[in-house]
Amino acid sequence: MVDDNTQPDEALIRGIANGDVEMLRALYERHAPLLNTLGFRILGQGDDVSELLIDVFDELWNQASDYDPRRGGVKAHLVLRMRTLCLEKLRAREGKQGVSTHASQPQADKIDPESEASLTTVQQAVGLLDKQQRAAIELSFYEGLTQREIATRLGSPLVSVKGRLRSGLVKLSRALHTLEEDAEQ
Repeated sequence: MVDDNTQPDEALIRGIANGDVEMLRALYERHAPLLNTLGFRILGQGDDVSELLIDVFDELWNQASDYDPRRGGVKAHLVLRMRTLCLEKLRAREGKQGVSTHASQPQADKIDPESEASLTTVQQAVGLLDKQQRAAIELSFYEGLTQREIATRLGSPLVSVKGRLRSGLVKLSRALHTLEEDAEQ
Protein backbone atom coordinates (compact mmCIF):
# COMPACT_ATOMS: atom_id res chain seq x y z
CA MET A 1 0.00 0.00 0.00
CA VAL A 2 1.28 3.48 -0.92
CA ASP A 3 1.55 6.12 1.79
CA ASP A 4 0.01 9.02 -0.10
CA ASN A 5 1.13 11.53 2.51
CA THR A 6 4.81 11.06 1.73
CA GLN A 7 4.81 10.42 -2.02
CA PRO A 8 4.91 13.58 -4.15
CA ASP A 9 2.43 13.70 -7.02
CA GLU A 10 5.22 13.38 -9.57
CA ALA A 11 6.41 10.11 -8.00
CA LEU A 12 2.86 8.78 -8.08
CA ILE A 13 2.58 9.69 -11.77
CA ARG A 14 5.80 7.80 -12.52
CA GLY A 15 4.37 4.77 -10.71
CA ILE A 16 1.11 5.05 -12.65
CA ALA A 17 3.08 5.21 -15.91
CA ASN A 18 4.68 1.92 -14.83
CA GLY A 19 1.26 0.34 -14.25
CA ASP A 20 1.05 0.68 -10.45
CA VAL A 21 -2.65 0.72 -9.57
CA GLU A 22 -1.92 1.57 -5.91
CA MET A 23 -0.25 4.78 -7.02
CA LEU A 24 -3.38 5.66 -9.03
CA ARG A 25 -5.51 4.97 -5.96
CA ALA A 26 -3.29 7.21 -3.82
CA LEU A 27 -3.46 10.06 -6.34
CA TYR A 28 -7.22 9.62 -6.62
CA GLU A 29 -7.68 9.76 -2.85
CA ARG A 30 -5.53 12.88 -2.69
CA HIS A 31 -7.22 14.89 -5.44
CA ALA A 32 -10.71 13.46 -6.02
CA PRO A 33 -12.34 15.56 -3.27
CA LEU A 34 -11.21 18.81 -4.87
CA LEU A 35 -12.15 17.67 -8.38
CA ASN A 36 -15.54 16.52 -7.12
CA THR A 37 -16.16 19.92 -5.54
CA LEU A 38 -15.14 21.66 -8.74
CA GLY A 39 -17.51 19.45 -10.72
CA PHE A 40 -20.42 20.30 -8.41
CA ARG A 41 -19.53 23.98 -8.64
CA ILE A 42 -19.71 23.92 -12.43
CA LEU A 43 -22.43 21.33 -13.10
CA GLY A 44 -24.44 21.17 -9.89
CA GLN A 45 -25.43 17.52 -10.49
CA GLY A 46 -23.95 14.38 -8.99
CA ASP A 47 -24.22 11.71 -11.68
CA ASP A 48 -22.37 13.71 -14.32
CA VAL A 49 -19.68 14.74 -11.86
CA SER A 50 -18.99 11.17 -10.79
CA GLU A 51 -18.70 10.03 -14.40
CA LEU A 52 -16.36 12.88 -15.31
CA LEU A 53 -14.19 12.21 -12.27
CA ILE A 54 -13.75 8.63 -13.46
CA ASP A 55 -12.95 9.92 -16.95
CA VAL A 56 -10.22 12.22 -15.60
CA PHE A 57 -8.46 9.39 -13.76
CA ASP A 58 -8.99 6.95 -16.62
CA GLU A 59 -7.25 9.42 -18.94
CA LEU A 60 -4.49 9.84 -16.38
CA TRP A 61 -3.99 6.08 -16.22
CA ASN A 62 -3.73 5.87 -20.01
CA GLN A 63 -1.56 8.97 -20.47
CA ALA A 64 0.63 9.05 -17.36
CA SER A 65 3.77 8.37 -19.39
CA ASP A 66 3.10 11.61 -21.32
CA TYR A 67 3.16 13.76 -18.15
CA ASP A 68 5.73 16.56 -18.33
CA PRO A 69 6.33 18.35 -14.99
CA ARG A 70 7.69 21.40 -16.85
CA ARG A 71 4.18 22.08 -18.14
CA GLY A 72 2.67 22.34 -14.66
CA GLY A 73 1.91 20.40 -11.53
CA VAL A 74 -0.20 17.27 -11.34
CA LYS A 75 -2.90 18.97 -9.28
CA ALA A 76 -3.20 21.81 -11.80
CA HIS A 77 -3.37 19.31 -14.66
CA LEU A 78 -6.15 17.35 -12.97
CA VAL A 79 -8.13 20.49 -12.10
CA LEU A 80 -7.87 21.84 -15.63
CA ARG A 81 -8.86 18.51 -17.14
CA MET A 82 -11.88 18.22 -14.81
CA ARG A 83 -12.87 21.79 -15.64
CA THR A 84 -12.62 21.12 -19.37
CA LEU A 85 -14.77 17.99 -19.17
CA CYS A 86 -17.34 19.78 -16.99
CA LEU A 87 -17.57 22.71 -19.38
CA GLU A 88 -18.01 20.33 -22.31
CA LYS A 89 -20.81 18.57 -20.43
CA LEU A 90 -22.39 21.91 -19.52
CA ARG A 91 -22.32 23.07 -23.14
CA ALA A 92 -23.84 19.77 -24.27
CA ARG A 93 -26.65 20.19 -21.73
CA GLU A 94 -27.28 23.77 -22.78
CA GLY A 95 -27.37 22.73 -26.41
CA LYS A 96 -30.03 20.13 -25.67
CA GLN A 97 -32.11 22.35 -23.40
CA GLY A 98 -31.49 25.71 -25.06
CA VAL A 99 -31.07 27.38 -21.66
CA SER A 100 -28.24 27.78 -19.21
CA THR A 101 -28.03 25.11 -16.52
CA HIS A 102 -25.02 26.65 -14.79
CA ALA A 103 -25.03 26.11 -11.03
CA SER A 104 -23.70 29.08 -9.11
CA GLN A 105 -23.10 27.20 -5.88
CA PRO A 106 -22.07 23.64 -5.08
CA GLN A 107 -24.63 21.33 -3.55
CA ALA A 108 -23.81 21.43 0.15
CA ASP A 109 -24.95 17.87 0.85
CA LYS A 110 -22.50 16.48 -1.74
CA ILE A 111 -19.31 18.08 -0.39
CA ASP A 112 -17.10 16.21 2.05
CA PRO A 113 -15.08 18.07 4.74
CA GLU A 114 -11.77 17.86 2.86
CA SER A 115 -13.34 19.29 -0.29
CA GLU A 116 -15.03 21.97 1.76
CA ALA A 117 -11.65 22.95 3.24
CA SER A 118 -10.13 23.13 -0.26
CA LEU A 119 -13.08 25.16 -1.50
CA THR A 120 -12.76 27.51 1.48
CA THR A 121 -9.07 28.04 0.71
CA VAL A 122 -9.87 28.84 -2.92
CA GLN A 123 -12.69 31.18 -1.89
CA GLN A 124 -10.32 32.99 0.49
CA ALA A 125 -7.77 33.43 -2.28
CA VAL A 126 -10.41 34.62 -4.75
CA GLY A 127 -11.63 37.06 -2.09
CA LEU A 128 -8.24 38.76 -2.25
CA LEU A 129 -8.74 39.68 -5.90
CA ASP A 130 -10.24 43.00 -6.87
CA LYS A 131 -13.81 42.95 -8.17
CA GLN A 132 -12.85 43.15 -11.86
CA GLN A 133 -10.20 40.40 -11.63
CA ARG A 134 -12.59 38.15 -9.74
CA ALA A 135 -15.42 38.64 -12.27
CA ALA A 136 -13.14 37.89 -15.23
CA ILE A 137 -11.63 34.78 -13.62
CA GLU A 138 -15.00 33.40 -12.51
CA LEU A 139 -16.50 33.89 -15.99
CA SER A 140 -13.51 32.19 -17.56
CA PHE A 141 -13.12 29.34 -15.11
CA TYR A 142 -16.69 28.48 -14.11
CA GLU A 143 -18.58 29.42 -17.26
CA GLY A 144 -15.84 28.69 -19.76
CA LEU A 145 -16.23 32.01 -21.56
CA THR A 146 -13.52 33.17 -23.95
CA GLN A 147 -11.71 36.44 -23.32
CA ARG A 148 -13.78 38.10 -26.04
CA GLU A 149 -17.03 36.79 -24.48
CA ILE A 150 -15.92 38.06 -21.07
CA ALA A 151 -15.19 41.49 -22.55
CA THR A 152 -18.69 41.58 -24.07
CA ARG A 153 -20.36 40.38 -20.87
CA LEU A 154 -18.50 42.91 -18.70
CA GLY A 155 -18.62 45.73 -21.24
CA SER A 156 -14.84 46.09 -21.05
CA PRO A 157 -12.16 46.34 -23.73
CA LEU A 158 -10.58 43.00 -24.64
CA VAL A 159 -7.11 44.24 -23.66
CA SER A 160 -8.44 45.09 -20.17
CA VAL A 161 -9.93 41.64 -19.76
CA LYS A 162 -6.65 40.01 -20.81
CA GLY A 163 -4.76 42.11 -18.29
CA ARG A 164 -7.24 41.38 -15.49
CA LEU A 165 -7.06 37.65 -16.17
CA ARG A 166 -3.27 37.63 -16.27
CA SER A 167 -2.75 39.75 -13.15
CA GLY A 168 -5.60 38.01 -11.34
CA LEU A 169 -4.18 34.56 -12.00
CA VAL A 170 -0.75 35.64 -10.78
CA LYS A 171 -2.28 37.12 -7.63
CA LEU A 172 -4.48 34.04 -7.15
CA SER A 173 -1.53 31.68 -7.52
CA ARG A 174 0.49 33.60 -4.92
CA ALA A 175 -2.47 33.76 -2.54
CA LEU A 176 -3.18 30.02 -2.83
CA HIS A 177 0.47 29.20 -2.24
CA THR A 178 0.54 31.42 0.86
CA LEU A 179 -2.77 30.06 2.22
CA GLU A 180 -1.64 26.44 1.67
CA GLU A 181 1.65 27.13 3.47
CA ASP A 182 -0.21 28.75 6.36
CA ALA A 183 -2.58 25.77 6.60
CA GLU A 184 0.34 23.35 6.79
CA GLN A 185 1.90 25.18 9.74
